[in-house]
Amino acid sequence: MTPASAARRPIVWTISGTDSGGGAGLHADTRALDAFGVHGACAVAAVTAQHSTAVTRIEPVPAEVLDAQLAALSDDMPPDAIKTGLLGSLDNLRVVAGWVRRLRERSPQGAIPLVVDPVFGATTGAAFVDDALRAAYRDELLPLATLATPNVAEARALVPSSQLLGPEALARAWRAFGVRAVAVTGGDSNRLADDEIEHLSTGKLASRLAEIDARAAWAHDWLDAEHGLRTRGWLASRRIETAHDHGTGCVFASSAAAALAHGFVAADAVVLAKMATCEGLRHAYAAGRGAGPVAPRAGFASRLANLPAFNPLPHGPSRFAFPEMPGHTRGLYAIVDSSDWVARVLAAGVRLVQLRIKDAPADALVREIRSAIVLARAAGATLIVNDHWELALELGADGVHLGQEDLDHADIDALHHARLLLGISTHSYWEVCRARAWRPSYVACGPIHATALKQMPWIPQGDANLAYWCTLLHDTPVVAIGGMDAARARDAMRAGAWAVAVVGAITRSDDPHAALAALRDATATTPAEPHPPSIARSTLAAIGH
Repeated sequence: MTPASAARRPIVWTISGTDSGGGAGLHADTRALDAFGVHGACAVAAVTAQHSTAVTRIEPVPAEVLDAQLAALSDDMPPDAIKTGLLGSLDNLRVVAGWVRRLRERSPQGAIPLVVDPVFGATTGAAFVDDALRAAYRDELLPLATLATPNVAEARALVPSSQLLGPEALARAWRAFGVRAVAVTGGDSNRLADDEIEHLSTGKLASRLAEIDARAAWAHDWLDAEHGLRTRGWLASRRIETAHDHGTGCVFASSAAAALAHGFVAADAVVLAKMATCEGLRHAYAAGRGAGPVAPRAGFASRLANLPAFNPLPHGPSRFAFPEMPGHTRGLYAIVDSSDWVARVLAAGVRLVQLRIKDAPADALVREIRSAIVLARAAGATLIVNDHWELALELGADGVHLGQEDLDHADIDALHHARLLLGISTHSYWEVCRARAWRPSYVACGPIHATALKQMPWIPQGDANLAYWCTLLHDTPVVAIGGMDAARARDAMRAGAWAVAVVGAITRSDDPHAALAALRDATATTPAEPHPPSIARSTLAAIGH
């Protein structure tokens, strides 16, 4: 992902306020943008006098001054993404909205991503907006936003009678304003507001306090986005214990803008933003009597501890731990569509087989799965059933492979109780986060190369992305899939894959026996030490901007 020194870096405009203490605002934005290897162009919307414990003055710049800054940038440094923070005035907001519309009209690539970080006040208590400016956010700026990143208090500020609404309902309300994706940040919200305490009975208050205690070790953000698949849930990371968290919201929003500028869709951008923010909190430092600044660094995406879990429910330590992959499954992973093919690949020495039958009458499906299980047991092999988890449970298969769309419907508890192996398909950051919330036996990473077997919106990941995922997910076997032949399978094993899943190169081969022999030889290669990039590149066509 790191570009050559002579290559053009993506450009992100950050339009926000200064911080004379160097902790938040444009100062925090540029630290985050540097960590992502993008060029940050800064337009000052307001000047503040502040330090680590207080904001003593806020002075919006005149609208014509902000307009002049953006006009100058547009002549020489058109943006790949825009991030807004403290805008300071209604006139400044309208200047920004006008430039977003004009730039999008001019852009040959389509809509330029806009991240709105609605800075309505400081943690020290200083208020930055009035009713007219809040209404303009809701009616004029947010309908243009690709992503909004309010905290709970900011989200409630635009939703009437919302003091008891949680992040899920608040995100829905903000989506209704026209925002394409919303991340309601809640890392600092594990406490009860006074008005909430007043509305809770004694019993409910005790229950609510117990819930907060259970979640205290985790920093939660609620994501609500659409990328062709339901993308709503809690992103949860282990809380980083530090007294220094000044500029956290600025770092989060700017990081998301940087990821969007690199071509990631909003859900992946939010995951990367959370990873960068976690790393920034690890390296935060004191710079005054109060909270010091968050300090994100390059390499944040190479630390597994920064990768959040993505779960429909508030996340604590996962109660799941699916069985480990048996040692004999390392190497070739044959995916076939009949028990006859299962018999053929087993005879060729394959010891990890997936039976993937998409369309078949129920009675035929039962016969095929039962026959495949008998064949695999006789050969001492491992049989995985694709999709049909209920039959896999009933008939005694070794494991199940599920796509992302299947996770909403499968009985994960039953699969776990039966001690079946579980594999989950992944194609991007947020899908990896979702899969890891279940602690599966393996994750499948793909497509590594273009495949003609089915239409997919995914950009092929290539061996560099594969090496990245294999290195990052060092506690979970990674299976490479997509467009594999013997040469590509050898490269995938060298990148660190546990196994290489092959479909067409076996079942569509003119000489399946020879193809299987070549594939087995290629996947027996001792993996070389991979040299992955520090961040995976975008894998999904940039829809949703």
